[in-house]
Amino acid sequence: MVITFPKMTKQRYVDKQNQLVKGLVTVNGALQYFDNATGNQIKNQQVIVDGKTYYFDDKGNGEYLFTNTLDMSTNAFSTKNVAFNHDSSSFDHTVDGFLTADTWYRPKSILANGTTWRDSTDKDMRPLITVWWPNKNVQVNYLNFMKANGLLTTAAQYTLHSDQYDLNQAAQDVQVAIEKRIASEHGTEWLQKLLFESQNNNPSFVKQQFIWNKDSEYHGGDDAWFQGGYLKYGNNPLTTTTIS
Repeated sequence: MVITFPKMTKQRYVDKQNQLVKGLVTVNGALQYFDNATGNQIKNQQVIVDGKTYYFDDKGNGEYLFTNTLDMSTNAFSTKNVAFNHDSSSFDHTVDGFLTADTWYRPKSILANGTTWRDSTDKDMRPLITVWWPNKNVQVNYLNFMKANGLLTTAAQYTLHSDQYDLNQAAQDVQVAIEKRIASEHGTEWLQKLLFESQNNNPSFVKQQFIWNKDSEYHGGDDAWFQGGYLKYGNNPLTTTTIS
C-alpha cells in the first residue's frame, strides 16, 4: 500500500479516504510502520512483519534487516542435536557466558561417520552454527557456502524464497557430510578453518555475515547501536539505582 501526501495527526497517518493507516506501508518513498492496534508510528524499534525483521529509526523510516528462520520440526536430528546440558563445560568460545557466532557446543548425540547416532563424549564439540542460525539469511548463506565447499551435493541454489522444510533437510544432509569427514580426518581442525578462519584473503564465513560484521553497524545516531542491532534501555526492579 503506497500513501502519497498523508495527513499527520499525533504520530498517526490517515490516507486520502481519511482512514487510519496501520501496519507496514510506504510513505513518500520511505518504509514506515504503524502499530496495528493504535495506529501510532513506530520509531527506534525493530518490528517483525510476515516473518521479516525491520528496523525503524528516530524518524520512523525503516529498513529490512533479515528474514526469520521458522521453527524446525521435531525429528531425530533436532532431538539429538540439543546441548548435552546447560553447564559451561558443554560450551566453548563464549563471551561472559553468552553464546556467540563462534561458539562450539557438545550435542547430546553424535551421528558417528554420518550413519549411526551414539552418545556424545566431552571431546565431541561441534560448531553451533552448523545446527542453529539466527535468521533465514544466515541459514541460506551457510547452505550455499557448504555446497561450494563440497559438503552438500545438490543442483538447488538456496534463497530466501526457498521452503523452510527444504532448507532444514539440506542442513541435515550437510551434517551427515560433516560427520563423515570428521571421521575420515580424525578431528575437526578442518571445520574450524572452513567456518572461522579467513581463506585466500577472504574473511571467514562467519565474518561475511551481515549481522556479525561492521556493515551491520548503524552510523546515523547515538552510541546505542552495535553489531546488528541496538540497545534498548528499560527500568528493572533488579536494578533500582539505574536510571534509563
